[in-house]
Amino acid sequence: MFHFDIHQQFFSELEKREREFGIKKIQLGLGTLEAVFLNVAKKAALQTFNPKENMKLLTLSSGAALQVPLGAEYVKIPGSESHRNRRGLMVDVFRAQDDTGNLCISGHSAENPVPPNLLLTTASQVTAAGNTSCCCK
Repeated sequence: MFHFDIHQQFFSELEKREREFGIKKIQLGLGTLEAVFLNVAKKAALQTFNPKENMKLLTLSSGAALQVPLGAEYVKIPGSESHRNRRGLMVDVFRAQDDTGNLCISGHSAENPVPPNLLLTTASQVTAAGNTSCCCK
């Protein structure tokens, strides 16, 4: 209990002095050992694969189907440039591990304008849409 009392005193003092330190919000979280392990495994998998050999079909909410490298984090949507979005549109690609521990695409963000100075992977447009939006199944 000694450690709890020290932490309680620390956070009480911190809350009292929020304004002084310019603190807007305090959060404390505990990651599970499993979450830490999965994060390390994902990073290791990203470092060891060849993107040219690991292209996956990603079907967007708009219906566009793209071939994307499995390790891509941000993907530009081909042909999405417009007067309003001169750099085009992009999605964040979400990755996970499948049941066998292999890296896979688990989903994507909404389509958003490409921000300035962001380096992206340009996907290949596919004419025939697939029947899934990710490969983690």
